[in-house]
Amino acid sequence: MNLLNKFFLFVFNSKTRKAFSIVELLIVIVAIGILATITFVSYSGISARANVATIKSDLDTNARKLQLYYTQYGSYPTALDGSNCPTAPNVDSNYCLKLSPGNTVSSYTGAQSTFALFVSKGSITYKITESSGPVAIDVPGAPTISSVTPGISQISVNFSAGTDGGSTITNYEYSTNGG
Repeated sequence: MNLLNKFFLFVFNSKTRKAFSIVELLIVIVAIGILATITFVSYSGISARANVATIKSDLDTNARKLQLYYTQYGSYPTALDGSNCPTAPNVDSNYCLKLSPGNTVSSYTGAQSTFALFVSKGSITYKITESSGPVAIDVPGAPTISSVTPGISQISVNFSAGTDGGSTITNYEYSTNGG
């Protein structure tokens, strides 16, 4: 009788063995935990890649629409309405930007011969222009406050800028009352 058969007889023979020991149960629980962790990490990576793929697809599709608008009107849209449809220089609902569920236009700037379209899903943001393909954009980091000095009817705050995330930081917003 080979070793594998002896093992199965030992494990499954109810006459010689009544129950599993605590150590054996712990080993099984740890093995299941490791497998669950591997599965979760794999799913997270696949999900993130799928989100990036839908953003890139939306950017490519909408860049083509913007280029068709340019071909028809000689200018890229300079403004979009709340439905992401061009409103200037010409209103045309045939060139509304369409996005996959969960994706949003986080920013759009257009001029006669240029455009920049930013599409986001959660914390992932990509940008496309008339002359470039989709490029990942990092969100700027928050500034770090190093000191706060109260004064009469004023307050001085010293801070260090956060990372720029690949874009120029043009301003900081603040609140003294939480909102």
